[in-house]
Amino acid sequence: KKKNNPLYFFKEMLTPVEFNIDDIKDKYNSKTSNYESFKEGYLVGYKDTLFVIMIRPQGTSAGISSAKKLVHDVEAILAAHPASNYHAKIIPHLCGNFKSMVEEYDIIIDDVVSTLLLVFALVGLVIFIFLGTISSIFLLLFTLSISSAWTMAITYLKIGYLNSQTVFLTSLVVGTGVNYGIIYLSRYYEERKKGRSVPDAISISSQNTIIQTFLASAAAAIAFVTLMFAHTRGFSHFGFIGSIGLTLCWINTFAILPILIIIWEKIAKKTRLNRVDNKLKISFNMFKPISGKIVRHPYIIHAIYGVLLICSVAFVAKYYNNRLETDFSKMRNIESTNKGTAYWDTRVGDLFGSGTSLTPGLVVADSQEEAKMICDSIDKKMTLLPDKFKKIASCQSMDRLLPDKQNEKLVTIKEIKNLLFSGSIKFLDDEKYDKVVKFRSKIKTSPLIVEDLPNALTKNFDDIHGNKGVVVVVNPKMEQKLTENLITFSDLIRENDLPNGKKVYSSGESVIYADLLEAIAIDGPRVSIYSFIGVLLIVLIAIRRLRDTTAIMSTLLLGTALMFGTVAFFNIKLNFFNFIAIPLTFGICVDYGANLYLRYKQDGDIRDSLDNIGQAIFLCSLTTIVSYLTLMTAKNQALVSFAKIALIGEIASILTTFFVLPAIIITMDRLKKKKKTTYVFDNEDATNKKVKEASEKDSFCDYQ
Repeated sequence: KKKNNPLYFFKEMLTPVEFNIDDIKDKYNSKTSNYESFKEGYLVGYKDTLFVIMIRPQGTSAGISSAKKLVHDVEAILAAHPASNYHAKIIPHLCGNFKSMVEEYDIIIDDVVSTLLLVFALVGLVIFIFLGTISSIFLLLFTLSISSAWTMAITYLKIGYLNSQTVFLTSLVVGTGVNYGIIYLSRYYEERKKGRSVPDAISISSQNTIIQTFLASAAAAIAFVTLMFAHTRGFSHFGFIGSIGLTLCWINTFAILPILIIIWEKIAKKTRLNRVDNKLKISFNMFKPISGKIVRHPYIIHAIYGVLLICSVAFVAKYYNNRLETDFSKMRNIESTNKGTAYWDTRVGDLFGSGTSLTPGLVVADSQEEAKMICDSIDKKMTLLPDKFKKIASCQSMDRLLPDKQNEKLVTIKEIKNLLFSGSIKFLDDEKYDKVVKFRSKIKTSPLIVEDLPNALTKNFDDIHGNKGVVVVVNPKMEQKLTENLITFSDLIRENDLPNGKKVYSSGESVIYADLLEAIAIDGPRVSIYSFIGVLLIVLIAIRRLRDTTAIMSTLLLGTALMFGTVAFFNIKLNFFNFIAIPLTFGICVDYGANLYLRYKQDGDIRDSLDNIGQAIFLCSLTTIVSYLTLMTAKNQALVSFAKIALIGEIASILTTFFVLPAIIITMDRLKKKKKTTYVFDNEDATNKKVKEASEKDSFCDYQ
């Protein structure tokens, strides 16, 4: 302007001005820095060492077969074009949801085979160590194999398939169902060592174990049955298959095991291998050294477990509000998380930043106008949220790719363009003048429309039928590892009411996970209550005495409390897989308590009962512990978390059975004896008569 001004006399002193818009570039650099990952058609990150190609299949590939086909096709392309042809250091990795699905499926199949073989081997080893005969392994595992085969056959006829939860049930059925056979076989060996014949030993074993094993089986089966009342199909299937499996194990214990015993005895006699008559001895009974101490110090046991109970309640109270697992990466297989598909998923996701998700929430509209209304509805709902959630998500529809307030901005843009047409640029030399004209030609003074946008952006908002802009993308912007964040985000997209009166629904990973968490929050307490009530009714029906039922159920309540306390202490989160362990523990705890208590009713002395059946109960527990330990070797972290909680419940159950139940029995005996003694002191003659009658009827009077 100064150079073209005829009244300005110092033109020779003017410094030539370069046409430069670097200052404008610097101003907007912070806004465009997020796009530095996009170079030459690739997503690039980690100092240009990671190049990403995005592949979006058309249609749906949700099933495992279609996912496998997709992965196979892509891997075939990679094999046809080896990376070494381009550069020796290029290493291709395939990741994403479809690859994860296939990988998780293959890992589960591997885990099923490995854990099942391991559980059969370890259970057989434990049986041999405690019962001392090879025949005991054959008798029990053969019976279990038949029961497992029948269970899977019924499952095939009724359901037709297994899922990621039920596929491991065979290992659980083996570890738990073997208990009934152990109790039966242990009693059989006990009778044979007394010199009884095979038929007599079988008869006595059947008569003296059928009630207690039925009670144990029914209680465990009821715990499984209650899972059938859960909303989630996986839990329902788990309950059906588990209850069928344990019931068949109990039935075959009395229908098949005696036949196998008779066959084995005949074979052993013919081949001079009859070890049952002459050589069968359990070299060590672990309960003989400690049963006396347990019986002599019941009040010390009460005090110890009272302290543990108080601690458990305190831990659970602190843990309860944050008990659910919302970091779903902790339920994938460990190898995938450390170096496999999940690892590469994370690295690719980092290229998009925190405001963009590779698995966003999606809402499908009928038109572009409806898509705009959906985003407006989601934005409005966010304004009503508490302050900490007001930026939980960003909603994108195709129209939002266009600049906002275009008409206002175009006024200023037109002024800038008009200035570049003025005579103020005449003084520029040809090169600079051409540069300004070229720059001026790129300035648009008409509003941008959707058709002006590149297809690389707009295709994300199109459906597979070619309808443009009908997909709404909602990206989570807040960390979703807290339950309230995940549920709040899913509620934003789950359903929206539009101004035209229409209600639009949606789904997606976040909605599904939120529904699973809410199902656990609802089903967990409900199924646990149902399981407890069912077990209580079974015990009442089988025992038919309130006093005896109270003793057994007290053991269950304390064992469950200790399990919850330990889970809370180690902060093991509940997920849609591992919470199944809670109702199952009810059945297992009653299993051990019922066996010990009913044997006590037969022997009349709790110390004798511990010496006689304690070893068998411990063996039952050990086989179940073995099944859980084998599940902990799995690569699937959800399965491992189930095994951890189940193992804690198992240990709590066996400890309360061997320590708390005897202490309760002794305390109840002493209270009963004290009550009887007070009654007979009313008359001296009556005293002698009543005490004599009580002594003949009740072994409780043996305690002084």
